[in-house]
Amino acid sequence: MRVLVTGAGGFVGEYLVRLLLDHGHEVQAMGIGNGAFLEALGVPTHEVDICNAGAVSVCMGAVAPDAVMHLAAISNVPMSWQHPGRTIDVNIRGTVNVLKSLAETNPSARFLNVGSSDEYGLTAKSGVPLSEDMPCLPQNPYAISKYCAEQMA
Repeated sequence: MRVLVTGAGGFVGEYLVRLLLDHGHEVQAMGIGNGAFLEALGVPTHEVDICNAGAVSVCMGAVAPDAVMHLAAISNVPMSWQHPGRTIDVNIRGTVNVLKSLAETNPSARFLNVGSSDEYGLTAKSGVPLSEDMPCLPQNPYAISKYCAEQMA
């Protein structure tokens, strides 16, 4: 399966890319600053700002993935407070750009949007184990943007 991983150069991306390759998938990466490890693994990378809908669409058309695993995000909470507009742009608009371009190029492809436990916010402070049927009550720009991106997906 041809898999496009957005945010492949991040912490989680490195583990995901290695796992996908170990399972025989053809992997390509999309993002900015994707890391030297991708080059060492022979993973083709596409330096694309996911806020640029046109560039995302061109990349998606060129890759023609069977699946997209979307990890690209601004995930640093202090940075999200300092730059809430950029956090919203990357985490919400970027997700919409990826979804829209995938739907236009390969509507039967699979899409996985990676969320964050931080979306649960105040609910997580209840002292009980979280489940997916519990309400999300995000409390910072990062968590709010990830919750919104999930809702858009």
